[in-house]
Amino acid sequence: MVVKVRSLQRGLHLLQALNMQNGVDSTTLASMTNLSRGTTYRMLETLVDEGFVRKDVETGTYWLEAQTRTLSDGFSQESWLVKIAQPKLDDYSRQVTWPLSLTMPSQTDMVVCARTDHISPLKFKSIPVGHRLKMLQFAAGIVYLAVIPIEQSRLLIDLASRSKPATDSPYIGFGDHAEKTLKTIKRQGYFLAESMPKVCALAVPVYFNESAVACISLRIFESAMNKAQMKLKYLDSLTALANEIGVTATSNEDSAGEFTLPQVPCDAHAV
Repeated sequence: MVVKVRSLQRGLHLLQALNMQNGVDSTTLASMTNLSRGTTYRMLETLVDEGFVRKDVETGTYWLEAQTRTLSDGFSQESWLVKIAQPKLDDYSRQVTWPLSLTMPSQTDMVVCARTDHISPLKFKSIPVGHRLKMLQFAAGIVYLAVIPIEQSRLLIDLASRSKPATDSPYIGFGDHAEKTLKTIKRQGYFLAESMPKVCALAVPVYFNESAVACISLRIFESAMNKAQMKLKYLDSLTALANEIGVTATSNEDSAGEFTLPQVPCDAHAV
């Protein structure tokens, strides 16, 4: 059994209390945290020395300093969305057995932010979190391009074509043809692609406040069923899963602070 560091727990509780009621004295904080006044005072003075808290000597009150922001800089809205999505992805993957991936855009890539490969015994190749996939070459990237504003799609496609090495898409082509294809994909609300050898991916978008912020992909062996069967069997439930994640994220918007929508400047396998 791991022994917990109680002093660390107490310090964190003090910071949480100050975050709820900034600018109070040590007696009030002791009452809020159920700590003794002596322990509260010593911990507060330590936090003052470390630059996380400021003491007003005239009033004896304590205030959070900007240094506390360094404790949350590593937590992004992407992390918050993954926290919401992961248990729902896990539950769905247990029901259908096949692996899922949640990807988010990063420049001209889609980045794997969550997946259920650890649950599914039917993965062809495990895809790690943080893996970057060319947006134009994967089902998730194509459906994302289809549902964002067309001006952004044009720019991303142009940037991808001028990248080194340049990337194009075997699915949508170029120019007017690409835009026509993307409009069709947007109307249908999904994209199904044969990418990784022997694997097919069914991808749908996740919306936050009516803006696409991520995509979910279901990966299935081509030998198990054809594309029509895959669409018929899983599209409705996969779309419902994406909608559930989006609705939950939107309804808990305050918990994430200000959600920053993906900015335009995340080998061809299914994602």
